[in-house]
Amino acid sequence: MKTCFAFAILLILTPAAHAETIRALFWNLESGESSTPYLAAQLVEKPNIDLWGFSEVQDAEVLVAFCRAFEKANPGVEFMWHISRDGGGDRLGIIYRTDRLQAVPYRGKATVEDLGEHFFEVDSVKAGHDGLRPALGVQLRTKTRGDFIVLVNHFKCCGNGRSRRVGQAAALNKFAEQSPGLPIIAGGDFNIPINREGKNGPALAKLRERWHYVRPAETVGTHRGGSILDAVFIQGHDNQWFPTASIRARAGDAVASSNRFDDDQQKTDHRPVLLILSDQPTAQIEALRRRLAELEAEAERVRAQLKQIEAQAKRN
Repeated sequence: MKTCFAFAILLILTPAAHAETIRALFWNLESGESSTPYLAAQLVEKPNIDLWGFSEVQDAEVLVAFCRAFEKANPGVEFMWHISRDGGGDRLGIIYRTDRLQAVPYRGKATVEDLGEHFFEVDSVKAGHDGLRPALGVQLRTKTRGDFIVLVNHFKCCGNGRSRRVGQAAALNKFAEQSPGLPIIAGGDFNIPINREGKNGPALAKLRERWHYVRPAETVGTHRGGSILDAVFIQGHDNQWFPTASIRARAGDAVASSNRFDDDQQKTDHRPVLLILSDQPTAQIEALRRRLAELEAEAERVRAQLKQIEAQAKRN
């Protein structure tokens, strides 16, 4: 009886002991045109996040305020943060939970600028233009899944941004090539309207040479103009770690539902993107099923439209 009981306990506990899920949230804060306390309150409404990647961070005080809000909501948990050196008033930031993740030295071969506490900048992502931002990165160690790198990005917008984004995408590809054996998450505001692929195809195509785009099930925009500008790309993750992404509402913890949303001096004009890395494929299966259903519904609409046009052509 004692042996059977011990065996039953082992069966119950073993999967949980090896199961690990990482939840990472990427968000453009619209620095200078949003309220830090207001955004902090919205961030706290999104529970169980292990890692945050921010673009358009005005200064270090923003990240300090966020950490204080997280610590108040999670008594006894310590949060580490770092802000990029470059970027002026639109810098990059990373925060992570120290009870879930541990920063370790970067062990790839790419040239990086050490910022202390194992954080680094990848200056090559400026693509030779001082006005562009580097990627902000850190190598993190999980309790059971080993190490991975997270890179927060903010690609060039507007004007001559299209050609410069291609250069930035090529630099990210090179970093991945020079970091063999290391799973990498690249998230942030890429300023590529991904839901309008034909308009900005070159940079997206360049990234896809090396990276897997984690497509959200939602088709709503991450920017108030309706475009999906914010995204997560991964590379190097084996088939034992299944990624899913979703576009989240700014308030609360729900997925976004409408394509357009308002903006004022308290809110940011972007929505966050949530990445979930799980060693259980259930969420990915469900996400793929939802995506397939959307594609099938779209195919039915196209067939109906084609049938209508063909019928009209015959009448004429």
